[in-house]
Amino acid sequence: MESAKISFFRVDRCGYYRHGEHAADFGHLGDIFSQLRDWSAGVELVDTKLAEAGEHADQQPVYLAGIHNDSSSFVFATWNEVPSHEAGVASISLSSKVGKPKVSLNALPPNSIPGYATYFWVIPSRNLVATIRFGRPVSGQTAMVGYINRFLQQYTAYAIWDKTGTPDATVVGFTDQGDGVPLKVRPKFRTSAFVKPGLREKIVQDRLSIAKVIRRGHLSTTKQTDRAIFQKFVQFLRSEKPTSAAVHQSAYLELEYTPDEQELQAMITAEDADLDAFGWDDLGFTFKGEAGKIYWLGRSSAVGDFTLAVERVDEETISLPSLLNALNDNRAQILKLLE
Repeated sequence: MESAKISFFRVDRCGYYRHGEHAADFGHLGDIFSQLRDWSAGVELVDTKLAEAGEHADQQPVYLAGIHNDSSSFVFATWNEVPSHEAGVASISLSSKVGKPKVSLNALPPNSIPGYATYFWVIPSRNLVATIRFGRPVSGQTAMVGYINRFLQQYTAYAIWDKTGTPDATVVGFTDQGDGVPLKVRPKFRTSAFVKPGLREKIVQDRLSIAKVIRRGHLSTTKQTDRAIFQKFVQFLRSEKPTSAAVHQSAYLELEYTPDEQELQAMITAEDADLDAFGWDDLGFTFKGEAGKIYWLGRSSAVGDFTLAVERVDEETISLPSLLNALNDNRAQILKLLE
């Protein structure tokens, strides 16, 4: 039995889209992952690296470690490469003194890739993908999204390759017609954190009954916006002059305030878009007649802890068939996160 943290994401885009359109001309979640499964069958791991980096320049290469499915869902694993040197992988002694690190290099076996596995569950009928973390603090979600985007850009059956006149073949467009004539579409794979409808509906529908708005978070004077906010706090505390000190501090603001409809929506949108938020950071609301009860926006995310009967292949990797079986065995309970 293994403890797992499961977080759901809504798939907002998956396929090939005309400019400005929200519905794909062709391609859908089940189709794309079926193609990923077929494309990777029998392929060596080294050949599943689609780019030297993910969507962001500071990401290490990502590989497809495995994919498995049944009639209703897919599970797959990515292998996330970590930096290494010719002499091996660097590690640091816990007893090192600050400023005097004791670093050692652990030799790598020949033809191996240092890294770690991350796991995902795709449910096409619900247009969802979930990250599954087994004790590891990182989910690999951002790197995975970049990987699937690259697969859409180059390796699906819809890609049209031009192999003439250039040393290397290039993709010149996409079509589902089989005639080699590019259509005016672009590949897209986008996800966003799944938000439970009930709590947010309560906040929006009962807006006129909001008694207080509460914001808790972290302010860092290395960020221009945070620095301006912090200076306002200092002035509010009757300081004679703004401080120039570098600050990274937690803050809790409680305001007796009923936002109008546009303000409330702007608050919710901004909160969802803040990718730098810490786990403690959140936006809360209290309502008239419900003294002491705070409705925190972050708690509307579909995240939960479960115990799954999975089989380990080794210390780092999980058997994907056993993972899919375990998810199916606990499917009803897990999907309650969405309610």
